[in-house]
Amino acid sequence: MKMTEPSLWWSVRRGLDKRLKELLKSIEEVWMGCWKGVFQGKIADATAYQALKSSVTTVLVKAAKYKLHCCNKRLLEAVLDSDLTAYQLSVAVCRLFGIAHSHPAHDSLVQLMQLRAVKDNPERHPVILILDKAIQALPWESVPILQKNPVSRVPSLAYLQAQLWYYSQTLDNVYIRGADTSKTYFILNPSNDIPKTQAQFENVFKGQGWPGVIGQPPQKEEFQAAIAGKDVILYCGHGSGREYLSGDLIEQTLCRACPILMGCGSGRLKVSGPKIEPWGVVLQYWLGGSPCVVANLWDVTDRDIDRFTEGLLTSWIPTLVTKTHVPDITKAVQVARKACKLQYLIGAAPVVYGIPVHSMGARQS
Repeated sequence: MKMTEPSLWWSVRRGLDKRLKELLKSIEEVWMGCWKGVFQGKIADATAYQALKSSVTTVLVKAAKYKLHCCNKRLLEAVLDSDLTAYQLSVAVCRLFGIAHSHPAHDSLVQLMQLRAVKDNPERHPVILILDKAIQALPWESVPILQKNPVSRVPSLAYLQAQLWYYSQTLDNVYIRGADTSKTYFILNPSNDIPKTQAQFENVFKGQGWPGVIGQPPQKEEFQAAIAGKDVILYCGHGSGREYLSGDLIEQTLCRACPILMGCGSGRLKVSGPKIEPWGVVLQYWLGGSPCVVANLWDVTDRDIDRFTEGLLTSWIPTLVTKTHVPDITKAVQVARKACKLQYLIGAAPVVYGIPVHSMGARQS
């Protein structure tokens, strides 16, 4: 839809934004249900986590008085670690202890679990999603319960293990020591047809003293040298930039940098049949050695994704921080989503592929 009638255009876009928000809420309430706490990261604070374990013990002691046995203590912990409705708690109690709603212990256990459930929003360890090809196109990171967690996604557990082993053997890498954001290479408006994006970021990028190209395509050799030698690649253009550097070359390069690809569908994975795993440029960066990639799952509008980009840079890049430095890129992406006018239709599109990377340093005056 072209923006020939602004009022109609915005009405349709806001309607789609609302529908996506409702879909994600439905995924949590219907698909995840009373087990949604399983998707949360482990509580980072030792004292808070010990309090949760104590709550699990209290519930088990209560159940033992009725001669009931919990079928899965990890699921009980997840239930107590999430904000459930009375109905969801009732379902959880019935399934965990194998009882009916009419059992004498039912109401007592539900009330105790309501009382002992985690009420605040503690700091958590990262969540890394491994998504099947049938569901990987959905923005799981924006499901309500996952909005409270730092989240990234990887293609497989085996490759995650291989990457972590590789980084442990090569200590001078962005994942181990953090990203030095002064070592950033940028590509801004390479097709020379998004002047508003260029106007918003040109002086910012130049002011940081970063090397890069503006209003013209990068040279293939220069682009390839940047992903091998820089810590961060910042791409503000159409798509993923693969027309300037092919995916095959990316895979063959020893990629050091963390690419931030802000073009339409830069993080979209193509599914080619039921027996072939999805593929895309983000996975080629991952195969080449990049610890993480920030990219968009679907097409986005330039003005709103520029708001996201600005929010990400002013949270994650120490020398651009306007409020609080957020060194974890997964958390910085969370913060930046809130800058979008359409927080689901546009804000849910950017996701992090790979392992959470931290930016080095603190804000400089």
